Amino acid sequence: MIFLCDVHAMYCSVEAVFRPDLRDKPIVVLSNGDGMIVAANKKAKAIGVKKFAPYFQQKDLLESSGVAVFSSNYELYADMSNRLHNTLENSQIFTHYQRYSIDEAFAAIEGVTLSDDEWIATARQVRRLAWTNTRLPIGCGLGRTFTLAKVASHVGKTFAGYRGIAMLNPENEDPILQQVPVDEVWGVGRRTAAMLKDKRINTAAELAKMPTELARQAGSVNLERVVRELNGELVYNFSSFPDLHSKQEIGASLSLTVRAETYDDLHQALSARVAVAALKLRQVGLGTRCIQFHVSSGQYATEPFSRSETVRFVTAIDDTRLLTKAVTEALNNGLFQEQQRYYKVGCRCLDLCDMHQAQTDMFVPQQDTRLMEAMDVINNHAGKRVIRLGSEGFSAKAKMTQDRLSPAYLTKWADLPTAHCQ
Repeated sequence: MIFLCDVHAMYCSVEAVFRPDLRDKPIVVLSNGDGMIVAANKKAKAIGVKKFAPYFQQKDLLESSGVAVFSSNYELYADMSNRLHNTLENSQIFTHYQRYSIDEAFAAIEGVTLSDDEWIATARQVRRLAWTNTRLPIGCGLGRTFTLAKVASHVGKTFAGYRGIAMLNPENEDPILQQVPVDEVWGVGRRTAAMLKDKRINTAAELAKMPTELARQAGSVNLERVVRELNGELVYNFSSFPDLHSKQEIGASLSLTVRAETYDDLHQALSARVAVAALKLRQVGLGTRCIQFHVSSGQYATEPFSRSETVRFVTAIDDTRLLTKAVTEALNNGLFQEQQRYYKVGCRCLDLCDMHQAQTDMFVPQQDTRLMEAMDVINNHAGKRVIRLGSEGFSAKAKMTQDRLSPAYLTKWADLPTAHCQ
């Protein structure tokens, strides 16, 4: 049996861990720059809060309803995620455990035969363990395959009566899949969902009945695998299911509350984004042969402006220094325009490949793997961006506002909670 363990409203739940007074209150978390709502718990959604909508459009609703509003505290979220994953991974409940994202993990228990009630009891045990050790509320979806476990997780979170735990088995799979929209199926993206709806395939059950040959022709081998998994065929395993290595791009973007208006301001902002993207590449052992920079004034500017520039490389690169040189090339090629006030900046690393298999070229600037490793180790132990390139700047004028940032309770001595005893 495959488990999908998923934290409910991860960012909001982490904030509530250290603010017990907010556990029964509506909470939202804002994006970088406090510009957009990226997370909302159930109580916030119940009063009409919409995710991925601008903060200023819902500010009056949030204030009148007493919603707790936080800036994104990714350092805190990552640390709590590690604590949760370590708790479940070391619990000895599962025979296999694989982290999938900051708030999700696939797991399995092999070599045992249990009744449906016993599987559900095991899921409840997992939830209790997570709550006891981390105070994070999680749900569990159980299914015969990875895709069915993801569907079960969706059912447990959104269908009435399940309270976070749902199990799909051969007896109930078809009636439940008939109630799940096709765009909620793992592996079905927006474009694929639109294509399927054009073919009058609107539910997961209808997708499961799609001939595999037709699925391959219509949506490539990935859609065929989804169909097979929906029919109970275990296509993926714990070393092959989709993960970061299957991504087609890795990027980093930022909304600047204080706009970038000069060449230097924009260069520093983009250099900082490149450093973030380069670190992501090294963490998963990938390199990029192409980087695309994008800048814009934001859709709410008086005269909206956006532009992108692409720089290609002879060989795959994960060296921050070489990627940063591309910033200058892109800006000089027209990415920077006078009299513009830049709000959104970012980069996308495309054409990715495994660095262990990357071709080298003696006629291009050489990467320094040891230098990058040393920089990453120092930053990991001493603090984020303690070591950085000068092009990123140390007092950049263009910056991101985080007016509602909660303390780094677990990673900074100055932010450790204080207990008063009498």
